[in-house]
Amino acid sequence: MKRVSSAVFGMVVMMICLAWGSSPSYAFVHPGLLNTKAQYDLVKVKVAAGENPWYKAYQKVPDKRAHTPQAVANFDLDGGVLYEDAYAAYASALRWIVTGNAQYAEKAKEIVNDWAYTLKSISSTAQNRLDISWSWADLVYTAEILKHTYNNWSAADQKQFANVMLTLIVPKLQDTDIDGSNGNTYRTNWAAFGARTRIAIGIYLDNQTLFNEGISDTRTLINFYIGKHGNPVPTGFSFETCRLGNAAMGSLKGGDLQHTQYALGAFVEAAEMAKKQGVNLYGQTDPADGAGLLTSLLYHAPFIGYPNRGSATAWPCQTSLGSINTSGQWMPWQMAANHYQNSTLKAIASYIGVDYKVVTGARWSSLTHNYYGTSAASMADVASRTPLNVRVVDAQ
Repeated sequence: MKRVSSAVFGMVVMMICLAWGSSPSYAFVHPGLLNTKAQYDLVKVKVAAGENPWYKAYQKVPDKRAHTPQAVANFDLDGGVLYEDAYAAYASALRWIVTGNAQYAEKAKEIVNDWAYTLKSISSTAQNRLDISWSWADLVYTAEILKHTYNNWSAADQKQFANVMLTLIVPKLQDTDIDGSNGNTYRTNWAAFGARTRIAIGIYLDNQTLFNEGISDTRTLINFYIGKHGNPVPTGFSFETCRLGNAAMGSLKGGDLQHTQYALGAFVEAAEMAKKQGVNLYGQTDPADGAGLLTSLLYHAPFIGYPNRGSATAWPCQTSLGSINTSGQWMPWQMAANHYQNSTLKAIASYIGVDYKVVTGARWSSLTHNYYGTSAASMADVASRTPLNVRVVDAQ
């Protein structure tokens, strides 16, 4: 019998894993969070050549060499300082990638090290869990760049950063509340960011267990969060989702488009990282009705920058529950457009332009993921499209 080569055997195993949607057991790709080395090299070439939108996007990446790190020993309602430091660190890492100027790498290293050596405890509150889940990923994205592109980040510093993540950060990441003990209150952008950050840490640490947990949580959340078949929406559920509702739901009808984008953005980031490791979260769909991430993005897209922006009449779920906030700068639409190559998503991404205000870790995805070209349909064309009949957590 003819012997099958190890390379062929490995490829077969990987194909089986992908077919069944399972996580790979082979070595992780590095750098392999939001971008690969080849993608970073391409961005560097595009910016150096002055090509837009990359060049214009790079101009929006702030120069944070004068930034002073603000790490705290006990994290308690310090989400603002973590956000600002993580923002500065990732901006500096991207500037290092594009320019090769070691001053930017040193600033990124300084910020990461400050948190690695200063942080000693995290108070156990829901807000602290959210803040850690939301902002820490930028430090992981930064560390991934430093570890695999910069030779002057010591093994001791890397070990300290890893230890802090395993002992302090991972235990405080928001989970999916699988048992429903909190009425599924946290199955919103809170848990989505927690799952996203688990994936990032798992890849960075080559930790298969953490990676698998993040992948599993993301699948669970996409199935729960997105779909027309409906899910129970008990009292206390976040008002971030589009719910057309029924009489039984009463005041729970409505939704906040801005917070919905938070969760969708976290899903996109998670899917982008999983993609680098051979796992397809972009194609995840709920077996109950086939609704998935793309379905929800296409439903929400026409309301981003809608001609009636800010008006309750534009967003079909809006009631008196809060701001509609139709700004598209709450989610990395460029990253999603790059993957799906969908004309509607391309139009939204081009309309938004340089997404430096995105609050998820994927800000500046117009710099790092704009490989789909610069031409797109007009917003009028997008807004006139009939939205898909999908509501996020529709209880009808």
